[in-house]
Amino acid sequence: MQKKQGFIGYDWFKLIVAILLLIAIFFLWQSSVCCGAPEPDMPVVVEMEEVVAAEPEPTVAPAAEETLVDEAPAEVELPPFPEPNAGLEYDAAKGGLVNADGELVYRLNENGGGWTPVIPDEMAAMPLEGEWTLLSEDGNPAYTWDAESQSWVAVLAEETAAEAPAAVAECTTAAPSRLVVGEKAEVLRNVNFRAWPGISNNWLKTSTIGTQLKVTGEAVCVPHGDGAYLWWQLEREDGTLGWSAEATNSGQHYFLGPVE
Repeated sequence: MQKKQGFIGYDWFKLIVAILLLIAIFFLWQSSVCCGAPEPDMPVVVEMEEVVAAEPEPTVAPAAEETLVDEAPAEVELPPFPEPNAGLEYDAAKGGLVNADGELVYRLNENGGGWTPVIPDEMAAMPLEGEWTLLSEDGNPAYTWDAESQSWVAVLAEETAAEAPAAVAECTTAAPSRLVVGEKAEVLRNVNFRAWPGISNNWLKTSTIGTQLKVTGEAVCVPHGDGAYLWWQLEREDGTLGWSAEATNSGQHYFLGPVE
């Protein structure tokens, strides 16, 4: 028999196939060792958190809204209203006394113990004598406060017609006198204090309500218009001597009265 020598082409083919098979088997084995066979799917257990019912919070009733009560303003202690005071009312918003028409006519004075007339803006620049008389540029009375009408009235040009004094006993047109020489007289209504009896350019001051004067001399009767003024010589607290009428010439109102 003839002996074969070396490899033929078919042998080489079988060798290559065998090597490829070995390589494939190696990779398959390596893959199974590393990763292992997949484990069968296991059911996933989801741990459920225990749901605890929250305890209801106690219901708090809403607090009742605090009712704000405006505190009543403290009452202002007011001095007596000036006379005559018919129709006067205190108006806190305006800070004084208003008349029946709602116009401000009096304010409290600086010390709060009395009332002073309200001066209109157009008269504000005029000098003030006391609290009741406004002076002109030449220093003579121009306006005086009339408490009865609650307004400033112009001081008319003083009548200088002859006013011959008459005896008191003959002064039948003047108001009956109530004053006594040597006694005190009290001002009941604002009245002018003059240098001599009669209405002329002899004004000295205006005596305000409540002022007390000493009666130092007998009265003098001075006819005026349809009536007459009964003038009394008076002395002020500072020693000034002068004259004031006891009442209006009609006798309807008294400026002075005896101190009781």
